[in-house]
Amino acid sequence: MVNKKDPKKYILPHSEAKLEFYESYLKRYLRIILLSEHITTISIFDLFCGTGIYEDGKSGSPILAFNIIQNILAEYPKYKNTKTINLIVNDGESKNIEKVKSKLDTLNTSKVCNIYYKSYGSDEIFKRVNNYLKKNNDSRARNLIFIDPYGYKEIHKNDIEKLLSNGHTEIILFLPLSHMHRFKGVAFSDKINPSYTKLRNFIIEFFPNDHPLIKGQFTDIYKFINYLKDAFSFNNKFFTASFYIQRDKANFNVLFFISPNIYGMEKILEVKWQLDRNTGRGYSIGQDDLNLQQLLPGFQLNQFEKNLENYLKGNTNTSNLDLYLFTIKNEHLPKHTNEILKKWQNEKTLLVLDVEKNKDARKNSFYINFDYYKNNKIKVSFKKI
Repeated sequence: MVNKKDPKKYILPHSEAKLEFYESYLKRYLRIILLSEHITTISIFDLFCGTGIYEDGKSGSPILAFNIIQNILAEYPKYKNTKTINLIVNDGESKNIEKVKSKLDTLNTSKVCNIYYKSYGSDEIFKRVNNYLKKNNDSRARNLIFIDPYGYKEIHKNDIEKLLSNGHTEIILFLPLSHMHRFKGVAFSDKINPSYTKLRNFIIEFFPNDHPLIKGQFTDIYKFINYLKDAFSFNNKFFTASFYIQRDKANFNVLFFISPNIYGMEKILEVKWQLDRNTGRGYSIGQDDLNLQQLLPGFQLNQFEKNLENYLKGNTNTSNLDLYLFTIKNEHLPKHTNEILKKWQNEKTLLVLDVEKNKDARKNSFYINFDYYKNNKIKVSFKKI
């Protein structure tokens, strides 16, 4: 009989991949915020932090976050005294917080950042973080909330939406999707068994009555991920992205990113495409990239090219602003759109107009990036045949 490792004591492969994702984004996030003259306060919340150090010696999310803060401040020492950085770690089990505190207090002897230790259950910690964000609703503050719950039962629609409401907060949410996907149908067909109540309530909270999930229609795991990603946008109020980590056929875990800021979204997309260079959607542990491409043919670049073509054909006078927004919402990078536009321009099927000069723009000048997001530089359309 194989002894299964306790995920609360050992970092399993999918958790290691999750932490790699979190680490990659946190490095980008802190560099951007530190270098911004307008931001003075940065708060990082880890709401279900675990023990911090696992029995195999590997670091969990709170230690990882501290190390990143320390390393980046070492790169940019002048910001140590001009920016306030808060690390707030919480876990419902007080013994976990004691372990985290013991480790972080040892590491933070030079006061790299302010560290606050909490031990609240899920209902209470969401209330308290929301109250903190309300009291500190300052345009010069930025907040990143990492939510890695022990399941999905602690996650409620109102809690997530409230956390995002101040416009200065981003969320990385990790969910074990396999169980949710496997039992989503029976959760509605069997309303007597109490073990399905939480899942049924979760789906009812996030989806309208006429949604395929509530109607019991068949949904594969990838469509299920997209449904949740769209739900976390709260009717397109926020930008959302997903990244899945498949340990085996029975274990799908998904990171969802939610942000009010399109630039934050672009940075998370860079992480996604860095970790999965073929599709930007996720990967299976132990599975090669070619097999992964076969699993997700709809998200290869050739499919994005078709989507972009249909978008341009359906919209006249498309600007660089429109193209940037379309690219990000479709979870691709500006370089992907630039590649496709260059190809069409070389094939002499694309018209690119310089708006200011009212004539053909310089070749390969598309201005699809955040720097020009509010600056209408070009108009793009297909040549009429």
